Amino acid sequence: PGAQGRGLGLVDLTGCAEQLAEVEHKITPHEKLSCLNEAHSLLQRCIADCARAASSGSPTGGGGSAIEITGDDVLSLFILLVYKSTWKQKLAHIAHVEMYLQGSDAQFEEAGYAVSALQAAL
Repeated sequence: PGAQGRGLGLVDLTGCAEQLAEVEHKITPHEKLSCLNEAHSLLQRCIADCARAASSGSPTGGGGSAIEITGDDVLSLFILLVYKSTWKQKLAHIAHVEMYLQGSDAQFEEAGYAVSALQAAL
């Protein structure tokens, strides 16, 4: 089944959107990157919680069946998250973070993934 059938249509994006909007109030690229990474991590936790709730309430009665969550599912919800966010001047902020990441080491691999997801969402 599609994402809706796996319960992902019930993911509450409000807290994630608020976290993402905080990027607007950050000054340094590192602060913006941390905020962006936290929003992406929070989204993944919300998706996992929602998927667990959906599998425990499954009509099969087993309640323990595994639900596969793909990167496409996360990206789709991240796009909705960016859309719901009140964050303004997204392109300027992401360009600022991107310039910072180009000169950094591989220590920001997970955060770099969040930035790539944001670029795909924009």
